[in-house]
Amino acid sequence: MKMKYFFRFFLPLVVIISLKSCKTDDTYYNLSQKANDLLVYDVDETFRLLDVSTQETITFDVVSTKNDFYKDGPNVSPLFSFGPTGKTYIEYGEYEFSDATECYSGIVRVEANKVGGFEFEIYLGNCFEDFGASFRYENQIIPSVSIDGVLYTNVYLLSSNTDTLYYSKEKGILQIIRDIDQQVRFTIIE
Repeated sequence: MKMKYFFRFFLPLVVIISLKSCKTDDTYYNLSQKANDLLVYDVDETFRLLDVSTQETITFDVVSTKNDFYKDGPNVSPLFSFGPTGKTYIEYGEYEFSDATECYSGIVRVEANKVGGFEFEIYLGNCFEDFGASFRYENQIIPSVSIDGVLYTNVYLLSSNTDTLYYSKEKGILQIIRDIDQQVRFTIIE
């Protein structure tokens, strides 16, 4: 009789308590080395672009950098989970730049994704005229491009609604070209 009582009342209680204590582990999606390599500048480093239409040289200072994780919700187990769920964290990195007047500004950002790759965007604002939008990388790399007689290899193409931006892991922003007429709007000065 005692054994029947044990199986009827205590065994289910033990099973429920053990299932409640099963917590799904936290999951971290880290930036790959390839993604980290796109963050070419550190705070107080500078780079220059030429505004082709005005022939103005714009010097940019990197004013901040950041590498961190943000919480992206629960880590849901594919099996039944009766206990607390773990959390999902996604790593991102970015650097922010501006000219001395703070008229031209931008952010270069990379972010890990859940399928093992990364997202890559560049936001330009303020005096970058009608850009005011983001340039997004869509898995396009060209083997090489020549800009003012300098050959750059493995150039990332980022697109906005109206323009294409060329970017390298060695120099950052190389050129911004208007799509409709292929006119160069900004170009790197070395």
